Amino acid sequence: MWDSSEVEVWSTTSFEHVLVCHGRFISSDEIFYVVNIYAPCDPGAKQRLWDSLSMRLQSLAWGRVCVCGDFNAVRGQEERRSSRVGPRQSNHLPFNCFIEDNNLVDLPLGGRKYTWYKGDGSSISRLDRFLLSEEWCLAWPNCTQVALLRGLSDHCPLVLVASEENWGPRPLRMLKCWKDVPGYDILVKEKWNSLQVDGWGGFVLKEKVKMIKGEEEELSVAEVADMHGTTSDIYSLSRLHASISWQQSRLLWLEEGDANSNYFHSVLASRRRRNTISSLQADGVTLEGVDPIHQAVFMHFASHFKARNVVRPGVDNLQFKQQSWPDSGSLTRPFSVEEVKAAVWDCDSFKSPGPDGVNLALIPKVDSPQSLNDFRPISLVGSIYKILAKVLANRLRLVIGSVISESQTAFVKDRQILDGILIANEVVDEARKTKKELILFKVDFEKAYDSVDWDYLDAVMVRMSFPTLWRKWIKECVCTATASVLVNGSPTDTFPLERGLRQGDPLSPFLFLLAAEGLNVLMKALVENNLFTGYSVGVNIPESWLNEAALALHCNVEKIPFLYLGLSIGGDPRRLSFWEPVLTRIKNRLSGWKSRFLSFGGRLILLKSVLTSLSVYALSFFKAPLGGLGSGWFRENVVKRVGSGAETFFWTDPWLGGSPLCERGEAWVWRRQLWVWEEEMLRECQALLLNFSFQVQSVDSWQWQPNLDTCYSVRGAYRLLTSQDSVTLGEVETLIWHKQVPLKVSICALRLLRNRLPTRDNLVSRGIISPKAHLCVSGCGDIKSAQHLFFTCGTFGTLWSAVRLWIGFSSVDHQNPYDHFLHFVGVLGDRRARRSFLQLIWLACVWVLWNERNNRLFRNTTQTVPQMLDKVKLYSLWWLKTANVTLVANLHSWRSTPLLCLGID
Repeated sequence: MWDSSEVEVWSTTSFEHVLVCHGRFISSDEIFYVVNIYAPCDPGAKQRLWDSLSMRLQSLAWGRVCVCGDFNAVRGQEERRSSRVGPRQSNHLPFNCFIEDNNLVDLPLGGRKYTWYKGDGSSISRLDRFLLSEEWCLAWPNCTQVALLRGLSDHCPLVLVASEENWGPRPLRMLKCWKDVPGYDILVKEKWNSLQVDGWGGFVLKEKVKMIKGEEEELSVAEVADMHGTTSDIYSLSRLHASISWQQSRLLWLEEGDANSNYFHSVLASRRRRNTISSLQADGVTLEGVDPIHQAVFMHFASHFKARNVVRPGVDNLQFKQQSWPDSGSLTRPFSVEEVKAAVWDCDSFKSPGPDGVNLALIPKVDSPQSLNDFRPISLVGSIYKILAKVLANRLRLVIGSVISESQTAFVKDRQILDGILIANEVVDEARKTKKELILFKVDFEKAYDSVDWDYLDAVMVRMSFPTLWRKWIKECVCTATASVLVNGSPTDTFPLERGLRQGDPLSPFLFLLAAEGLNVLMKALVENNLFTGYSVGVNIPESWLNEAALALHCNVEKIPFLYLGLSIGGDPRRLSFWEPVLTRIKNRLSGWKSRFLSFGGRLILLKSVLTSLSVYALSFFKAPLGGLGSGWFRENVVKRVGSGAETFFWTDPWLGGSPLCERGEAWVWRRQLWVWEEEMLRECQALLLNFSFQVQSVDSWQWQPNLDTCYSVRGAYRLLTSQDSVTLGEVETLIWHKQVPLKVSICALRLLRNRLPTRDNLVSRGIISPKAHLCVSGCGDIKSAQHLFFTCGTFGTLWSAVRLWIGFSSVDHQNPYDHFLHFVGVLGDRRARRSFLQLIWLACVWVLWNERNNRLFRNTTQTVPQMLDKVKLYSLWWLKTANVTLVANLHSWRSTPLLCLGID
């Protein structure tokens, strides 16, 4: 089974439904675990498998793990197609929870969408997959899984490939860290001034930037890595590395200092896995390899953007809204420095770093793209063109509302995109209230931007009275480009663009509105001339007729509710299912591996900057039902005592086993022929009811679970809610949030003050480790609590004495973290500058001590107190210099006289 020249298998272990192989890849010397699974069909047995397997995966200490095989489960309804109604979404939750709880990465599937086919063709599913640990993905970031052609088996074979293929040269990208390299600015200025190019200004600019690229290529990270010297130099290199990882991960919400490079590498690897093209379906043939895929991509898009000779209605006789003379003049007025500057400042400095040509990046529109139609081509326009396009777009934005009909609500000033959703929901609601028949026809443009004809667009602008000079500018913007397509980062050959608007161009949304307005005006003219009338649809027509009509119109038959512009049409916002798409998006952003690589500060920023924005869009239109954190405690503590049963709902009341029967699994809602494993669940349900008997003379009543002998009382509820102590920090709570200290450090201090750090005594009290293993890591023999670790330990606690001698103040004898902090920050007096400085030093000490504890426990490394003191000095200076770029203090002077460096007497 294993190639002995490539793999050295150390051991194999098997248990029910699972085979585990442990070994080493010889060429890379990487240790691995491969867990092969053949999951049962029965949901109960499957859940037991997930639980036992989770325990074994956690025992592997986050190694390089690959879990693969037939899971007999899907992650969502989109991974299953069946002529029979299958299990609903809640049945997917156990498998999804297993993946998320174990921080496994589910790779996109190439080759085909489904891996299992039932013999009679009535059902197909994606039951087979590779699930990888994040450590595996970091070791082999180019992993892809491909489904091959099915043979005699009803399953498709899957192949996991760690591709090392060379897809060709990649375009040069400016790295943000270059500006931090000493001498970079001088190098660019000298080279720029030394280049001699003749011609008009735009040509000179383009040629100089092209020529200076070669010089910038010499300034590589490899050269920076050769720098050596003081500890400050090492820190500079660390910042360069973090900066490169941050820029390539394309995370705008997270500051560089709030996550380690492992997190950025994980995000970058995840994005590359999602965008990597390992195989393609073209004309029914699966293509693999560099040359076939490159050629297929080039031929597809070169043909796609080629002009079509299509006979279409003219617009010469249509009545368009026309621009006023002032609006026309504002479009072609002379350009000012202020509007150019506003366009430049509005650009993301790290997304358009140079004129890199017009490359088309392929962004997947679906989870597992199979053909080129599943990708969206996004134009990576260069910075020079982007500035020009932004200036023109900013002018067009101000006047486009005068020529666009009121029915168009997107991208027009003073109009709301939510208006369309509001109108659609009002129509559906009116039909429901009046019990009228309703047919909704949801129409979308296929390849909308790519299909715009340039001559048609120009003809529309003529009818709208756009100035001739403006039309010439627009024609230069859209009609003069050539493009190439980036295939796994490497561009194909270039080809001319003969039609279409480039997605990613700031002008494109507004130009498309102009093109779509022509269709709107044409439809109005047809209606006014009685050339277009409505079509009456019969009531209670058979569903087969709908399917035939949809086939003729090349569309699908959908049901209410459905999504329109990301929001539900015809849904009930009072139901949890209505908010399921929002919850799913939030859950995807909270993938398990992110919490492992993000600090607490990074997680807080993720919550504040990203997750809140996901729900704002939906909440701006729909009112969510009131729920609230902790509101479920009452429901969880009451049950229904059944007497005669007259006032108890069989499925929804908690009358049997403490929870409603409807929450014990969706398979209990039977409205179809039972699956094999559901027959066993039916027997379980019958067994639960077998020993139950009604008390006909008694009345049904609610019962308070915490005390079955007595009724509910306010005192009992209060005792339940206050059974766990809470900590009030008071003054300290406002002091630990220092604006010059990374958020993760302040949160670490907060956890110390609240006694929430995972010290050994806390881990023992939670039952996570044995009581025998709770001694201090310093070897002093005492029980390791937070108070001992940070203040009284003979090794760690002496750091405070070293800090006292460094700064020059009297000792702080308090051993309670709260009192120690308050006394420490006030030991030099109440002046604001002194207190702020000591807050910074206290937080640096806590951070150094906690990291030293972790290094001794997990990395088996040890530092002395003088070395820890050096770290305190180094961290505190770095934090100050990061927040205050004008601070001129160097490390040498800071180590000796920190107060003097800050001008504090």
